[in-house]
Amino acid sequence: MSEAPVLEEVYQTYKEQGLEVIAFGADWYPDGSYTCQTWDQAFNLTYPILDFETGQENWYWESAPYDLFMPELGWGLPYNVIIDHEMNVLWGAAANFEGAVMDEAISVIENALQAKNEAFPDGPGDDDGDGIANGCDPCPNSHMYSPGNFDFSQVYSHFDNGAVFVPSVDIFDLLLLADYLRDNVEITECILEAHDVTGDGSVNVFDINGLAQIILGNNWAFE
Repeated sequence: MSEAPVLEEVYQTYKEQGLEVIAFGADWYPDGSYTCQTWDQAFNLTYPILDFETGQENWYWESAPYDLFMPELGWGLPYNVIIDHEMNVLWGAAANFEGAVMDEAISVIENALQAKNEAFPDGPGDDDGDGIANGCDPCPNSHMYSPGNFDFSQVYSHFDNGAVFVPSVDIFDLLLLADYLRDNVEITECILEAHDVTGDGSVNVFDINGLAQIILGNNWAFE
């Protein structure tokens, strides 16, 4: 049970360089006095823990290496895996995180972080500020789109500080959205992120009504 605070120390040491730690707990065997929450509190952990109850006996000896298609890494608990920024499994071991095992893991972590930071010297970037790095974001420029402006049209508008082009949302966008839905056009993740007018997590017939309200000037309906 000493591994949790050790992982916390490793996380605190390397998190500014990009290390993320995610723990996994299931059935909280062998000490039934712990739950996910009390385990977290007992060791003052700041990294997330995935909590899963299997209801099965001895599941922990069997599945992890095979789920990763890496049976040569061993099996049993504790089980640690290191995955790099390109989602490659670099290292894994079913052994206590101490001594030579920990030294080897730390070396792999440092090398992986160095490779990541060399690939992204200024960080991975998040242009649209949605919490997803550009390289992993299906729509990294969603901040450049105006919800409902499906045809990307613009109009020249005058303001007190000058005249600029601004997105134009009009009946043509409403018809285009209706065509998307009628023709079962694939709603890509980028379309979803940029044009979920109602904010319900999908682009559907309710967005037609929402877009109509925006065109009519009733934006207050979605505040």
